[in-house]
Amino acid sequence: MHDVFSFQFGFHYQVFGYDVYMGEVMLALAALFLFAWLNIRGVSITGKFQTLLVLLLVGGIAAVSFAALTNPQASLVNFSPGFPPNVENHVVAILAILAISPWAFVGFDTIPQAAEEFNFSPAKSLFIMVVAIVFGSLAYVALNMITISILPEGFTSWVDYIAASKTAEGLMTLPTFYSTYLLLGEVGLFLLSTAVIAAILSGLLGFYMATSRLLFAMSRDEVLPKLFSKLHSKYKTPRNAILFILAVSVIAPFMGRTVLGWIVDMASLGAAVGYGYTSLVAYRYAKDNGDTAIKITGLLDFAFSILFAILLLVPIPYFNISLGKESYFFLLIWTIMGYYFFRSRNANT
Repeated sequence: MHDVFSFQFGFHYQVFGYDVYMGEVMLALAALFLFAWLNIRGVSITGKFQTLLVLLLVGGIAAVSFAALTNPQASLVNFSPGFPPNVENHVVAILAILAISPWAFVGFDTIPQAAEEFNFSPAKSLFIMVVAIVFGSLAYVALNMITISILPEGFTSWVDYIAASKTAEGLMTLPTFYSTYLLLGEVGLFLLSTAVIAAILSGLLGFYMATSRLLFAMSRDEVLPKLFSKLHSKYKTPRNAILFILAVSVIAPFMGRTVLGWIVDMASLGAAVGYGYTSLVAYRYAKDNGDTAIKITGLLDFAFSILFAILLLVPIPYFNISLGKESYFFLLIWTIMGYYFFRSRNANT
């Protein structure tokens, strides 16, 4: 049953000592090409498909969460202890999660980056973003609740359960899925699998949209080559930007899921920098317009972004939550690329 979820079939090879299965690679490539095509078609079709994916995501998690709340075998006792016994400083444990939290909010900014293609007011955009963040947070909480709402036979705490899953076999290596199976059986697995797939695909679709429109805007402002600001003759979408994203993205599946985790860790720093810069701009704008509330929140957000960046960049022994060496490697490549584009822009101005 584990193979059904991991798609570990077909020819496989190793990257950095980790197995990469061609079954997973081919499925990832198919999704990348499909969503590149959908984004070229424009928001009229991607918006409808995204709505369907969101309904599947919310519906699946809601159904399994309801089972966790109503199943007589589920118990709030399983939520204890609040921290693993080997964690002496709870503040450090919380900071370890906070350090990667900017990444968890990446994607909620898709709306403003594609706002020109929608026909609703900025006020509605703000409402949609707030609702999306609330539902996103509830989804994260619900999945954690589902995982520890019921423990397999032989375990007395979630600490032992999670630790054992790292060396177990089959479905038990996926604690959330295994708990769902104990709650609802095969039906639960289908519901949660549908929700997870919808989450992955909706994220992929949203990132395609956000990144392509960002490249388009940067090209229009002459930060990037004009190639990225050319629109499709029929659908009026930034086709070249979308195809560029596709060309870069097809490399990732061949590197395996473990390598993608390193990129995600590196992206947490990028999110912190992006949010920090935006918060500082908001502060300057609010200062010029006398908006005290935005000035305060802008400064607070900027301070938090600095904190996140320090936690990720500086290897503080006591905290031990900085980026791994692999993430530093990808960060170096990304920084070199950014410097190249920056220098290219300056040379043309």
